[in-house]
Amino acid sequence: MFPIAPLHNSIDKTLKPAFERALTRIFRICDKDRDGTLDDDELADFQRQVFKANLTKNHITAFKEVLVLECPDFDEQQA
Repeated sequence: MFPIAPLHNSIDKTLKPAFERALTRIFRICDKDRDGTLDDDELADFQRQVFKANLTKNHITAFKEVLVLECPDFDEQQA
């Protein structure tokens, strides 16, 4: 439905530089305590601000479970 070519290079499986900069900026804005991670409250605030929807503890737990399975470098202890 939406073209991903402006965002993602499907050949080398990387984000386009402008998209990566945009995501980094969004992350820095949402990381209110500037610790380099989004805690549960910061993640819930992001969801409310951007998508106008609440993110429950169950949603956050499910999201972290996907990260554990899909991202080998995800540090569950830091989350």
